[in-house]
Amino acid sequence: MGSGTVFILIICLVIGLGMIGFGVYSLSRNKKDGYTRPEAVYEDEVYEKPFEDDSDYYPPIMETLTEDKPIVEVEVSHSVKTNAYKVRDSVRIAHDIDKQVLKERGFLAILCDGVNFDEDTPSYISKRVMDEFYGDERGSESVQDFFENIIDKLDAEIVKFSNNGKAGTSFLACVLTGKEMYIIGVGGARLYHIHGKNMKQLTSEHRYMLELNAKVKSGEMDEAEAENHPRKNELISYIGVGGINYIDMNDIPIMVEEGDILFYCSDGLYNILDDDEMHSTITSHEGMFKNCAKDLTAAAMDSSGGVKDDDISALLIKIGKQEVL
Repeated sequence: MGSGTVFILIICLVIGLGMIGFGVYSLSRNKKDGYTRPEAVYEDEVYEKPFEDDSDYYPPIMETLTEDKPIVEVEVSHSVKTNAYKVRDSVRIAHDIDKQVLKERGFLAILCDGVNFDEDTPSYISKRVMDEFYGDERGSESVQDFFENIIDKLDAEIVKFSNNGKAGTSFLACVLTGKEMYIIGVGGARLYHIHGKNMKQLTSEHRYMLELNAKVKSGEMDEAEAENHPRKNELISYIGVGGINYIDMNDIPIMVEEGDILFYCSDGLYNILDDDEMHSTITSHEGMFKNCAKDLTAAAMDSSGGVKDDDISALLIKIGKQEVL
């Protein structure tokens, strides 16, 4: 065998090993049994141009990114009346982070909604994630790797130290770096993106209905059986469940523009007000932006006929004028 032939075989072997390695990496990035990506929400839509107010919504994913950094206006609304930049039950935002750190790691906002009436875990989880995201000991891993790792770690920790086996929380977060947004969702809380007259839900609810729909699709049961199943609304993926099977996370950044609003809400809100009612309350608000989420809470309580305000969590983040940090 000539030296030229040997050389070609070596090159082919190296390329083959590289492709195998890439495949293993891809599988590891999708290790969750039900790993979902928010891009899937838009898979049937076209991204030919930035969407306009009167158009159907689609995510403004851009090939050329800008260096501009948006000012982020934040308001937290809940039953507890505290400073908007402090912890309010299960909500935390990056309120006192050095600008250079924000530029490097992004602006993080979190909403945690306890399951099984758990009042302690949401605050604990949101603080741990916030501290580690901006902590000095954090490595150089990507946003996605950071959240995959810490969610798995905290899930195991909550299961280990839970006294009654029912502790846990839904977890919803977004990281804003300039105009780029990455989202992370586990459980039943929702994140919406509002642009002009359009509002789009970016995260899914990880309930048993996901499994039932899969059975309907495979022919194991019909739609009526699934719809009437007693467990259809049971959460099957949350921090504390003991093995995260579903997580919403995007690899490609979703772009935000000046005037856009990111709207987090717990099931205590969206179970009372439908999407149109929530969108109308937000877009018709004429007062100070910081009171908008309070109006949502009030509207839900007026419509509920008795729900407690501590069952309702809402967080609104408004993207303001561009400014380089």
